[in-house]
Amino acid sequence: MKRMVLLLAVFLMIFAGCGQDVQFTVYNSTGINSASGLIWLHMSSDSIEKWHSATTYADTIEQLDETNSFTVKIKENETVNVHVEGKVYVRDSEGIVTGYDEFSADSSPVTVFGGFPDAPRWFASANKESIIVFRR
Repeated sequence: MKRMVLLLAVFLMIFAGCGQDVQFTVYNSTGINSASGLIWLHMSSDSIEKWHSATTYADTIEQLDETNSFTVKIKENETVNVHVEGKVYVRDSEGIVTGYDEFSADSSPVTVFGGFPDAPRWFASANKESIIVFRR
């Protein structure tokens, strides 16, 4: 009987994370706000696709809000791709916009996973050259 309880406990610990909802947050870390350019964040997974126009940026995850990021819930073991594109205004010596420079970056596909007892939060930090995906 003790052996059966021990096996059940081990089984529950191993499989408790299966099928968890995972929070995935994409945020603008380009240093560009709406006064200096335009930023579009895009995230797609096996079950969802979302675009977001960021008007501010965040240097750290403590600065995240609805103007610089968005969060979605997805199931663990989904594959996620993140894309950022934008335009940075080019100004002359008097501050008048004379054009813009375009940029874009893509992440490598990432498979998110849960944890025990709680699922970690996943983040994608989008800047002009690359996208860094990490979990906390």
